[in-house]
Amino acid sequence: MSYAAKRLGIECGRPEVMYYSDGLNAQMTYWGGDKERIGAEAELDEMIYRKDCTIDYNNKRMRHEIWYSDPRKSEVEPEIRAIIIPVRRNGDTP
Repeated sequence: MSYAAKRLGIECGRPEVMYYSDGLNAQMTYWGGDKERIGAEAELDEMIYRKDCTIDYNNKRMRHEIWYSDPRKSEVEPEIRAIIIPVRRNGDTP
């Protein structure tokens, strides 16, 4: 069980490092609102560090948050979101 799941009591998908058309990205899906996002981001940051990567924000590569559920209906159904953060391997040139 992850730090976020134990400490904050949120359900998270498994954090992953994946290649997209713009390069290497860290991605994670979680259930909840803005309060749960903090725990999900902490778990994602921990995974980025463990995989020997660095966050790689620049003019072309930015952080994304995708909402899979309608936030106007969040009281009826849980919000499902994905966070995508651009990363690079330590030692790779930016």
